[in-house]
Amino acid sequence: MMLWVFFFPLCFVLLTSGPPAKVPAYIFFALLAGVPVILGSRGYRVFGIVALAVSIWAAVDESRAGVRYQERGQQLRQKGLEKKSLPDVSLTNKSSLAHE
Repeated sequence: MMLWVFFFPLCFVLLTSGPPAKVPAYIFFALLAGVPVILGSRGYRVFGIVALAVSIWAAVDESRAGVRYQERGQQLRQKGLEKKSLPDVSLTNKSSLAHE
């Protein structure tokens, strides 16, 4: 229980990787929170249920953020490819070519 209380906020704040890299950590915290749900007395079970719910919520939210992150990257790549395929007429000076 103390491990969850100490390390979950640290994981939430200090891991600065892009989504969904923290999903395995949140799943680990959900497993860790499941121990007092199964083995604990009533007070520990209540804490374990809350910790389990928060861990599962964080994992699902991180997973959804990863999907949005990948979709956004795909959109940016598509926009970049569209810009590269268009001819850039601003670099061509047509008037100087006409006089030669």
